Amino acid sequence: MEINGKTITVGVFIKITGCKTKNDNGIYVVEAEYVTDDFCLRKVLITGELSNAKYNIFFLNKRALAKNKDMSVEVVEKGQLKQASADVRAYLNGVTASEKVYTFTPGNENSQYIKIVKAIYFTNRIYGLTGTYMIESKDDKRICFHLIGAKGEKISGNANNRYQGMDIIFSLKIDSFKKLSDEGYLEYLDRIESTKGEKKKVEKKQQKNAAELFSYLRHFY
Repeated sequence: MEINGKTITVGVFIKITGCKTKNDNGIYVVEAEYVTDDFCLRKVLITGELSNAKYNIFFLNKRALAKNKDMSVEVVEKGQLKQASADVRAYLNGVTASEKVYTFTPGNENSQYIKIVKAIYFTNRIYGLTGTYMIESKDDKRICFHLIGAKGEKISGNANNRYQGMDIIFSLKIDSFKKLSDEGYLEYLDRIESTKGEKKKVEKKQQKNAAELFSYLRHFY
């Protein structure tokens, strides 16, 4: 097998990016060739020494290349390992920055999500109901809720309609919901979608503003 015009053999260093699994991206050395064009790679450090990382083995063959069209495989020289490692880090930083994150903020009666601030107890139930839920349906009489995960996705139901002690789905009469809301048991939430990169920029800006405010106020004390 040839990559960027160079033949892959045992002892050759390879830089791999574009893998769907983050830990698979890295720099490797070809450790063995089991059959023609079927290689076992071991992850290496920038010195060329074998890495002790937990996930340090990668199997490279034509099937793997055909399966992942986004994967980039490049043969590199030992003297290029430092730059190759920097390339991999830059790639992973870019992937991380583009990952979606979800933040929940206080909402209003038009919001799609609620959080149970204080546990709600139902008749014949030992444990109080808690968690964050999406308003799945609503009519003149009742509101139906579905338990969600950290990203706002609905958690799948099971035979007992439970998830770690919490009801996955429950409903309330409109009057009961309003009473619980007025008494501070529930609060509306809005879900804001962004990326880790955008969130980090906001956090840095907030830290900068806080530092500037502190620097300004210290002159008065």
